[in-house]
Amino acid sequence: MRTQIWLVPTMTSEADVLAVRRAVDHMNGVDLLAADPASRLITVAYDPTRASLGEIAGYLATSGYPVDLPPTYPTP
Repeated sequence: MRTQIWLVPTMTSEADVLAVRRAVDHMNGVDLLAADPASRLITVAYDPTRASLGEIAGYLATSGYPVDLPPTYPTP
């Protein structure tokens, strides 16, 4: 399993967290590990042989929760 952290700008409440969890639960090989409406970040675990990041992101977008990668900063 691999993990991915995404920013979900439209996830602002616990109800949104539940909706994201329901969406992820319908995907084979994908688990929602963490979701925080305050930071709007989710962490998913996925089996790349069963689901690609593009498929996961697309399914979440179709469910009303498009994802963005969180900003990254270069390390010295």
